[in-house]
Amino acid sequence: MELPVTDIVQLCQKYNTISVIEGGHCPGQFPLDFDKIEADFFTGNFHKWMFAPWGCAFVWKNKKVTFPLRSLMSSSPAYDLVSQFCFQGTKDYSCYSSLPVAVEYFKSKGEIERISGYNTRFIQLASDYLISLWNTGKLEIPESMEPPYLRMIRLPEINGFGTSKEDANSLMDIIFLNYHIDACLKSVQNELYARLSAQIYNCLDDYKIFGEAILLLMKTNSRLS
Repeated sequence: MELPVTDIVQLCQKYNTISVIEGGHCPGQFPLDFDKIEADFFTGNFHKWMFAPWGCAFVWKNKKVTFPLRSLMSSSPAYDLVSQFCFQGTKDYSCYSSLPVAVEYFKSKGEIERISGYNTRFIQLASDYLISLWNTGKLEIPESMEPPYLRMIRLPEINGFGTSKEDANSLMDIIFLNYHIDACLKSVQNELYARLSAQIYNCLDDYKIFGEAILLLMKTNSRLS
């Protein structure tokens, strides 16, 4: 969900409250302008949408922030801020070494404008396809708050399953074991949703295979399959 971050930060400033923005999905999905956001801190992950390996993330600190900041766990607690947060002894740092290559690949594919344009159009196409196939709908939130590359599509009723978190987890296991599809299902407001995501390496057939798997589950006693 896309939130009005700038407005939230301004509200924090009004009440002299520290603002920490957890923007895990932002790099590669949204253009970031830290001077405009003016948060005190901002964190994000490069492994979600910028093709870097898992664990490659960052913390940005506003130069206006003057109070001390310390890492709760560090091999270098008495050193500078970067050393405190980056060097933790047993951590694998190879993901950071790959970031320059990931950035170059991101640029070679047209950077944020072209990638975002493609993914936004494609996730809408995939969503419309599954909504029509399942005769359901998407999570009812304002379109202005929908992330460019993500959608929540309501699942149809599936024989043998309710709408709890446990049902979602059991369904994910069955879909993976029976159809070799790694799906992300969520229980929201007593309904089950598929959390769809799209990246430039996806094609519509990926979502067609997933959609047909759900239709097959509707026709069987899925818990016994």
